[in-house]
Amino acid sequence: MADRYTQVVILCEDSMHLNFVRRYFIQRGIEGRRIRGKVSPAGRGAGSQYVLEGYPKEVKAIRSKPHLRAGLVAIIDADALSIKERLGQLEKLLVEDGQTGRGETERIAVLSPKRNIETWIFHLLRNAVDEEAGYKNRVSSSDLKPSVAAFAKICPSKTTEISVPSLRHACGELTAFIDRGK
Repeated sequence: MADRYTQVVILCEDSMHLNFVRRYFIQRGIEGRRIRGKVSPAGRGAGSQYVLEGYPKEVKAIRSKPHLRAGLVAIIDADALSIKERLGQLEKLLVEDGQTGRGETERIAVLSPKRNIETWIFHLLRNAVDEEAGYKNRVSSSDLKPSVAAFAKICPSKTTEISVPSLRHACGELTAFIDRGK
């Protein structure tokens, strides 16, 4: 059962990121009361900077209590970077903080929507997308629930049907994350 996590921390840029991951986890069996969001405060700079600064601290916190079944999901838009570049940036921050890179068996997942989370939402509403284009003005918070429901139907059982590379990567990360909590 996925609900073996005592706590899941979602480190993210904004409430759209938080609610996307939170709703997905609830649909996959993780109790909502066990999910805690750490969201960039509105009006205090770029959300991506908040995630970049908080990632090494949150990884250290998860690693300091291995006896707890806690997990961390960091979600940060790739923006103009590639997914590989954004993930490399986060790994580099761990090394600069004196930590090792993220291990395959750690209960840590990193999601990086290419360009932004709205790309995923727009696509999950059955629209064709280009990960280089922006879709911020084409989705609203009311689109979140149906898009997550669509994502939960295809991830993890039909991963090959996910045509958006960053969303397919996220499906793999989330599936592995849930499996590590069992």
